[in-house]
Amino acid sequence: VIHDEYNWNEIRSSIEYSYFITADEVKVRELTIKRHITGGRSEEDAMKYYDGVDRLNFDKVMATSKNADKIIPFVYEV
Repeated sequence: VIHDEYNWNEIRSSIEYSYFITADEVKVRELTIKRHITGGRSEEDAMKYYDGVDRLNFDKVMATSKNADKIIPFVYEV
């Protein structure tokens, strides 16, 4: 909702307050590759897919944090 592209800014103007939950890229990569393997990809294919597709999406989403009113760190383990 806090993305700069397309017409997301129109939606953002109707939101009173926005939160962004940060993520650690190394941990996200590890968990995403595990998910891809569980879904049937080989480890090599899962790694290539993350590096070629998912990483770009991760970077794009993380870049939107500047638009948030509050940034919250994600806690991976409690």
